[in-house]
Amino acid sequence: MLLAALAVLTATPATVEAQLAAAKPGDTVRLSGEVYGRIVVRDLKKAAPRVTIDAKAATIGVVAWTDASGFTLVGGVFRHSGNYAQIVQNSENIDLVDGIYVDATNSGMTIQGSRHISVMGNAFRNPSDGVDVINSAFVDIERNNCLVAQPAGGHADCVQLWNTKGAPVDSDITIAWNAAVGYEQGFSMMGGTGAARANIHDNSYAGVMGYAGGWLNCTPGCTMKDNVAMTLNVTAPGTHPAWIMTGPGSAAERNLNGPKN
Repeated sequence: MLLAALAVLTATPATVEAQLAAAKPGDTVRLSGEVYGRIVVRDLKKAAPRVTIDAKAATIGVVAWTDASGFTLVGGVFRHSGNYAQIVQNSENIDLVDGIYVDATNSGMTIQGSRHISVMGNAFRNPSDGVDVINSAFVDIERNNCLVAQPAGGHADCVQLWNTKGAPVDSDITIAWNAAVGYEQGFSMMGGTGAARANIHDNSYAGVMGYAGGWLNCTPGCTMKDNVAMTLNVTAPGTHPAWIMTGPGSAAERNLNGPKN
């Protein structure tokens, strides 16, 4: 049996959306070294193996995913002064890997109403949230890093989850081997009606806020283990970052809180 060769399609800002629509499972769409203002991936569902978007040479403003599935996005420098540099809505089976996110006002990445999303190896350099997760399930956030070098209004979070009234809680979440440094909180679930089956482990935090990880009302199946928090010299006196998890059946073990200064 002869197997069809997988295609490598080169895309420019003018052709990228058409190339994504035309790509077959297993193909690669390679972005040229240009500036892509906004890429819209809507109503595109690819079968396995996934379509790879090679963005390592590209600078991108926004990627907006809606009702999409079956993609891996690798690389890219995301520069956007609006609400987010990447938004994933009502989508599934998408991997977001090795991107650099700077300047987004609200979040580098927002995942809403989606399932089976992986966020791996990204760097967030902005005065806002790194990753926001809302009403989503089966989300893996691993080996990313967040750096907020200057204080901003309100507070930033490296990773923050919440859910809206009447929607399912965030569930089956893994947050592991991430690092957060600076004027931000770490890895928290602070709003809505709680979370289910979340596993937060082996993360590190060095910052000025009280929560290195704050998970409130996490139902059975939630664990927070082997995380480390440190206190920066600029931390306000009396503030020490802590790992906190509450909820029936949740477990928090072997976490190191930052010392009081």
